[in-house]
Parts: sequence; structure tokens; C-alpha cells
Amino acid sequence: MITMEKNTSLNNLFVSIEEMRAVIALSPQERYNYTLKRIADTEIMWTIGTTDNFIITQVCENQKLFSVWSAKEYAQKFCETSFLEYECIAITLEYFESEIIDMICCKDIKMNVFPKSVDSVGLIVDINTFADDLGKILEDYD
Repeated sequence: MITMEKNTSLNNLFVSIEEMRAVIALSPQERYNYTLKRIADTEIMWTIGTTDNFIITQVCENQKLFSVWSAKEYAQKFCETSFLEYECIAITLEYFESEIIDMICCKDIKMNVFPKSVDSVGLIVDINTFADDLGKILEDYD
């Protein structure tokens, strides 16, 4: 777990119930692509943590996972069953690049992009793949 700073302003994404249902029905690869595009749109990603801003990592088959979603609503949905005591934490791209990437590399943590529920994982990728894929999308925005 690592500690997070409080973010003051966010380019938050509003997700309708219809969009949420449609996205949750997508395959892990489609949810991954959707998440990358939405993160590029808002320059924000969401994860879960404790009330004092410690990020939670999950473990699947002895691999630590750092879960991210493109919007607060998806992270909240994930927490509905077993993670009720956790809150959603926004991470700016700037903070991700300056603080989170090094932590993920040093602790050999994989990215778990858009898991749907506690019992399932999203698309699991290493940090280099995630950063490269996100970087390609961000280049298109320039």
C-alpha cells in the first residue's frame, strides 16, 4: 500500500446507467481499450483505498495487482460487495507518472485494468504495456 495526496480539481467523467451496463458487458480487452481512451480524455484514473488514502493492491495467483478504472462509478461498483470500507481515489496522470509508476516497478505489481467484481480480474498487463498503450492514445490527442 502507498499513501496518496489529495487532488483538488478533477476532470471527472459522468457515466450514465446505460453506459455502465454496456461497458461492464464488454470483454476484458474491450474494457481495457475503453479505459485507456477515457483516462486520456480526462487525465484521471480511479483506484480504491482506505479513508486515509492508502491504495489497496489485490493478489491473484501470487501476483500483486493495482486496479484502475476510468471513472469513479466503476470503482464504486467494484466495491459494492466486499470492499465497502474502501473509498474511490482519483489519480491524475501527472501523479501516476511521478509517483505510482516507480512504486509499481519497484514492487513488481501488475496493472489490473477495469475488473468487474471482486471475483474477476480485468485485463492484467505490466506497467510498460499500460504506459505504452496509454502513451499512444495520448499522442493522438496532441
